[in-house]
Amino acid sequence: MTTIVFDTHATFKRLIAAGLSEAAAEAMAGELLAVAQEQKYADTAKRLSEVQLELETFKMQIVQHDRRYESYQSDIRSDLERLELRLRYDLTLRLGGVVAVGVAFLTAIKFFGH
Repeated sequence: MTTIVFDTHATFKRLIAAGLSEAAAEAMAGELLAVAQEQKYADTAKRLSEVQLELETFKMQIVQHDRRYESYQSDIRSDLERLELRLRYDLTLRLGGVVAVGVAFLTAIKFFGH
């Protein structure tokens, strides 16, 4: 942001040197100062609007990232549930296989004797 430096006394002196009366020079210098201040405030207001727009854009991006995060979290949760079911199924089959082999082994020992 640019800073405007306005020397009212130097302006006053230049206006008197140009032939204006002291009252007219004082009024003109005061008006020029007011215009410079209005321009400064207009520039500040414009920059404020730009910053507010950037802030709103940033907020929207955060909301979008939050939604993606929630979606990823939901996907991961679903994947973990499917993995858990698959592991339970695999473990049930393996345990069933071990039990079947154990029963067959015990039956063979009893039937064929030892």
